[in-house]
Amino acid sequence: MPRPILEKIATLLAKWVAQDCLLCRRALRHNEGDTGLCAACRSQCKPLRAGCRRCALPLAAASDLCGDCLKNRPAFARSHSALPYQTPISELILSLKRGKNLPPIRALSQLFVDHLQTQWQAHPEPPPDALVPIPLHWRRQLRRGFNQSLALAHPIGQHLGLPVCPQWLARTHPTRSQQGLSRRERIANIRADCFQAAPAVQGKRIALFDDVMTTGATMNAAAKALLAAGASEVQAWSLARAKG
Repeated sequence: MPRPILEKIATLLAKWVAQDCLLCRRALRHNEGDTGLCAACRSQCKPLRAGCRRCALPLAAASDLCGDCLKNRPAFARSHSALPYQTPISELILSLKRGKNLPPIRALSQLFVDHLQTQWQAHPEPPPDALVPIPLHWRRQLRRGFNQSLALAHPIGQHLGLPVCPQWLARTHPTRSQQGLSRRERIANIRADCFQAAPAVQGKRIALFDDVMTTGATMNAAAKALLAAGASEVQAWSLARAKG
């Protein structure tokens, strides 16, 4: 059975499996079951309120551009990141990434959708033509068994009415895992030619999606590949934003 169908089935099954809060394990009330988080734990998931418009780097106060983006503007036009990468969001993301624990998909995707819709209401902008998850190299995906960014992108695309097009971007060269690397190492780790975009992106406005954005190096390299293939605009969407 094709992997996208398996992931959709797993997501639907997860909707019925999670009866306790994913964080505190308290039994969920009837009106709390849609996200998998109880009201108390959901209230701890504070949104990212102030950040660089270009890369969503958390800042002390809202600003158009951070210092890094003023010096070296990334290839993507702007960013949307829902939450700061800290407890308890980091716990949910790691449980999804390391353990292939499926119930967090529903909770995390809903948190992103809620944030984005709030942003669009306050600052209307045209939606992108498609959502493209950051791909894993085939060797890493084979070892891990799934791509968490793709798994999250499917329900987000469904909620927003956007097509999810993983076939539009491929990772052509393997790289070391970014986890545990310094900022300089993360940037050096992503080669400029490690992504290849499909001709179908010609003239399209693309939203790249990843679970966590740290330095933005991965998003920047992927955006360059999409723009080189003819995409008209690329945005960087991420569930959580680290401090860089």
